[in-house]
Amino acid sequence: MYGTLKSGAPMKRGYTLPRAQMENADVARIINSTEVQSVLRPKLEAPKVVPRKVNAIRSKDAMEKLNPYAPEAKAAEKKRQEDKSAVKARKAASKEYNKKHKRGPDTF
Repeated sequence: MYGTLKSGAPMKRGYTLPRAQMENADVARIINSTEVQSVLRPKLEAPKVVPRKVNAIRSKDAMEKLNPYAPEAKAAEKKRQEDKSAVKARKAASKEYNKKHKRGPDTF
């Protein structure tokens, strides 16, 4: 039905079997031959790998590398917030006490 490589197909008019593109399939030998290698361009160098940047706001190590004072500043801010909340609690307690112990319209 399909015929052979030498003769066409007897049942299909104008059809021939597809031929291999290369007679000699020893591609490695052909590529490494001096004729081919002399025509090729030189091998390109690999691009330089750039390390991924780290967000200093999220990473303590990166922040410390950029700003050595950062841990002390963060601790000072935390202490200031605690002091602020203590003052706020003391004021709230004072207001509550004054409401409780009020003795007339002129007291406070």
